[in-house]
Amino acid sequence: MAVDKSIITNIPKQTVPASKKNDEWAKETIDAYIELTSFSKKTGERFWLKKLYDYYNGHINYEDYNHVLKPYGKSVKNVPADIRRFNIIKPLVDVLLGEKARRPVNHSVIVRNDDAVSLKEEIKADQITQLVVQNISTQAQQMLGLEEGEEMPPMQSIQDAVQLFDKNYVDSRAILGQKALDYIQQYCETHRHFQKGFFHFLVSGYVCSYRGVNSNEPEYTVLNPLDVDYDKAPDLDFIEDGDWVVVRRLMHPSNVIDAYWQELSQKEIEHLENPEYNREDFLTYSLDYTDDWDWDGDRERLIEVMEVYWKSRKKIGFVNYMDEFDEIQERIVDEKYKAQEGEAIEWHWVNEVWQGHRIDGRFYVRVGPLENQRGSIDNPSKCKLPINGRAYSDINSENISLVAMGIPYQLNYDIYKYRLELSIAKSKDIIGQFDINAIPKGWDIDKFMYFVDATGIAWVDYNKEGMSLNPQHQAVMDLSIRTIANYISLLESIRLEWEQASGITRQRQGNVDQYAGKGVTQQSIIQSSYITEDYFRKYSDFENRDLQALLDYSKDAWIDGKKTMYVMPDGTREFLDVDPTTHQEAEYGVFVTDSRKDAENLEYIKQLGQSMIQNGTPASIIAEMLETNNFSTLKHKIKAAEDARQQLEQAQKEADREILQAQIDAKNREMDMKDMLNMRDNETRLEQSMIQADAMMGAKELDVTSKESISDSQNRLKEKELQEEERNNRVKETLERIDLEIKRKQARDKNRSV
Repeated sequence: MAVDKSIITNIPKQTVPASKKNDEWAKETIDAYIELTSFSKKTGERFWLKKLYDYYNGHINYEDYNHVLKPYGKSVKNVPADIRRFNIIKPLVDVLLGEKARRPVNHSVIVRNDDAVSLKEEIKADQITQLVVQNISTQAQQMLGLEEGEEMPPMQSIQDAVQLFDKNYVDSRAILGQKALDYIQQYCETHRHFQKGFFHFLVSGYVCSYRGVNSNEPEYTVLNPLDVDYDKAPDLDFIEDGDWVVVRRLMHPSNVIDAYWQELSQKEIEHLENPEYNREDFLTYSLDYTDDWDWDGDRERLIEVMEVYWKSRKKIGFVNYMDEFDEIQERIVDEKYKAQEGEAIEWHWVNEVWQGHRIDGRFYVRVGPLENQRGSIDNPSKCKLPINGRAYSDINSENISLVAMGIPYQLNYDIYKYRLELSIAKSKDIIGQFDINAIPKGWDIDKFMYFVDATGIAWVDYNKEGMSLNPQHQAVMDLSIRTIANYISLLESIRLEWEQASGITRQRQGNVDQYAGKGVTQQSIIQSSYITEDYFRKYSDFENRDLQALLDYSKDAWIDGKKTMYVMPDGTREFLDVDPTTHQEAEYGVFVTDSRKDAENLEYIKQLGQSMIQNGTPASIIAEMLETNNFSTLKHKIKAAEDARQQLEQAQKEADREILQAQIDAKNREMDMKDMLNMRDNETRLEQSMIQADAMMGAKELDVTSKESISDSQNRLKEKELQEEERNNRVKETLERIDLEIKRKQARDKNRSV
């Protein structure tokens, strides 16, 4: 088949020096890429995509039913029914949108730098060295012996330490990247934008987005697929890897000035009050391919803004030089670099993303290399467009979407609904025939029908003068339509076929048969998910690409660092402190786990909440589990709860041991006190006996002076007794104080454990 060269647009040569890339070259390039798009050609693709959104929203297009409404070339008038849209597409699309909103988001950040492995091995070697020194110190203490009351520290196996390190090691740069990604998702509201993009993906089969930098922060927006056209190469999966992309926007003059006030001159702003180019292009295109419902007079004031992004070429050189250590190093220079003496330069042409915006077909702004280039350290020619997107199924065929698959079922369903309404309108039930002459003389029709309704008897006057009745004058006509039940069965069959083709069964919609068991229902849901999982998988790859881009653009946005606080979806506050040097040098990679499997695991863990509470898990942990939509985060929270529980149990055991030891010590002290008191009592009684014996033996000799001596002895004895009584009281006070301290310690430990 010969190629029609009249429709081929010549793109200006891109492999030219920077000195030749002037304004004329840039304008020709921008216009050439715009001519490649469907916006400049009446291909009908945009009109078809718009119809898909109409089908989702339930808007009807009567031209789809001409073979029914105009079977002979002309419309059939005065029929007792009208064709209407009974939407069977929207409910199934909404089911997938609801499932997407509830699926966990598990994006993990790793570091892909060349030094990641060597850094890990270096840290591992340091920890092993510390462990060896600790084990040697422990062995030395064992040989020298421990002092009284000192415990021997445990010795850890080097193999166990290595396994534990490999299991728990995380690069500090990966932790920084993960926190940066969490902040970006909250700041850019990616969850809301991803939900909107998934809606476009299901309806039109396309999803498109813009990623960039705005006011030192990453920027993210989901675009309307009707306003994006790109290089549809056969093996192109994502738009960001393509050669060019054009975004078409229709804006009011005030919006144009808001977006480009720094680039537009005063004269150009005045021209925007009276746009011209859209009357030649936009109005003609829209009137041919847009319904009257979508048109109003205010659209004449809209201005067409074309954003063009393409991959041009630039010349770079690789310079080899000797550093201060006499080692050969290499650096990249631009084409203006002049080689120094002794330097060897190897020149190459590499890709570079350019941009240019055309306003109202007349003004060209923001023309030049894209300020925020997303390149690769390993491949200097590898760069990506700021616009990303993908099609659902365009391999070797035209793209299709879930809504497009449902259109034949929707049309048949509406047609049979129309036929059913016609049949119901024509159905008149069973009617009895009576000869009007059978009405008795002197009666009117109202009186005759009254007795028929009231008594169920039709009174007939056979002797009516001047007439003879046919004995067969009573007859019955069956005007009921027997195809109504068939139409109802056909409608149910169409819905069932559509649900099976889409993979969204009745059980998945929540319509469970009362006779179906739980296992049958779950198996049906699982089997149906295998059909729709392709939508989620492909869209998840798109999300992964966009999050990777936002993380890369954050390096340009936070070139001076970033310090802020943000709130996670579960309510926890996180702090972000970005070191610009570490962030710039890190090459991050964003990976997504199996969302469907994580969703199943997440739901299963949440179902264990009741049993976990019964086993002592705090209710606050269960509440956090219910708010968590990330299985990895949930695992960390459960692990933290288990660690806290173990620490609490260990602390309780330690407190119990301390209380028991305190009680033993108190009893020992009490026994010592009792022994001491007994010894003192014995000594006192012995001293009293000796005093009494001495008094009796000298009684006779001291008869004259005995009264004074006895009096003195008794006074000393009383003084001894008083002193002993005071000692007993002090001992009792000491015991009471010890008991009081033990009770206070028990109360404090009990409060701490609560």
